[in-house]
Amino acid sequence: MADRQAEIEALQRELDATRAQRDALQEQLDRAEHRIAEHQLETRELEADVRAAQHEAVMLREDAHRLRKLLGAERDRREHQREHQREEVRYLQRQLEDQEVTMTVLRRQVDDANARRQN
Repeated sequence: MADRQAEIEALQRELDATRAQRDALQEQLDRAEHRIAEHQLETRELEADVRAAQHEAVMLREDAHRLRKLLGAERDRREHQREHQREEVRYLQRQLEDQEVTMTVLRRQVDDANARRQN
């Protein structure tokens, strides 16, 4: 009976050791699951950050495209304005040349009239 009692006590100690080992493993598992949950949360947050950054990148590309179009339109407008100003300058130069010719003709007429008066 003492052998039987010793065997039962040995089995009880083995059972207690197994339970302690199971409890330790359960605690490790719980910590690992907690870390996994934290990593999943962090992953979701990072994914949200990535989506926000991608959205911002799309918005910036759209803004850049819009600004390039505006810049192109502004360049075209300024080129058109410069061409108009060049045409206006050419027109004014022609008018000035015509007025110079007219003034030269009028001076000759005045000089001729003065010469006739003096004669």
